[in-house]
Amino acid sequence: MTSYTIGFDIGGTKILGVVTDRNGTVVAEERHESPEGFADIVDSAATMAAILQGRVAAGAGALHGEIAAIGVGIAGLVDAKGVLRYGPNLPGVIDAPVRDVLATRTGLPVVVDNDANVAGWGEVRFGAAAGSRDALLATLGTGIGGAIVLDGAVVRGAHGFAAEIGHFTVDRDGPICACGERGHWEAIVWRARWSARGRGRRSSRRPAAMRVPSTAITSVPRPRPATPTRWSCSASTPTMSRWASRRSPTSSILQSSSSPAAWPSSPPGPSRP
Repeated sequence: MTSYTIGFDIGGTKILGVVTDRNGTVVAEERHESPEGFADIVDSAATMAAILQGRVAAGAGALHGEIAAIGVGIAGLVDAKGVLRYGPNLPGVIDAPVRDVLATRTGLPVVVDNDANVAGWGEVRFGAAAGSRDALLATLGTGIGGAIVLDGAVVRGAHGFAAEIGHFTVDRDGPICACGERGHWEAIVWRARWSARGRGRRSSRRPAAMRVPSTAITSVPRPRPATPTRWSCSASTPTMSRWASRRSPTSSILQSSSSPAAWPSSPPGPSRP
């Protein structure tokens, strides 16, 4: 009997569920809009898993076999236990035990990792970087993410968030990011995107003389402290870790994965059941 795997991509806009074979070929898929709140996200994912399991069990199309496990890529900071510590683009989802709850709901083994890490490893195994042991991936969606694969393993850094490139500080006086910090690359890209959309809508209603040039759309500078904060963009200590240590309801976000030894030496991910 053929063994298949269900993969979920859970982001701020959609939840995409697919069934893949051992070669990484997608043989079935289901798509829902992302709901708000952890309970509704899990409900949606569990419902999609049941639908996809039903298709496999019924032998729909070329399918014939059973689902062996579920892999989840979710937008946010995921620790070694499959807990989503924080998702900037998933409102209200903090310290959510995604792996354990979804495993209980589906009765299947579940692996959970950051969505960009999952995408990067997928490209190394089956996609554009197949055959390579070193790769760098940037994801552009509701937010901006990244993955680093070196010598055939995902690089996670001291706190597990090494490739959170969307939350590197680019402009200390820039716009507020969804995570609450100021001047992150993700926030600057989104401001530029929405400014461009706004200019496009205004162009059909206002004469050119009344249009505001893009250079005029700037943030108000903040007074700098007497002792400037040290802002780091190194792979091991991204600014998101600084955010987490100050604003997370629990300091375990940094403690649970502070040692590289807490993470597996090779993918598919940190959260094996």
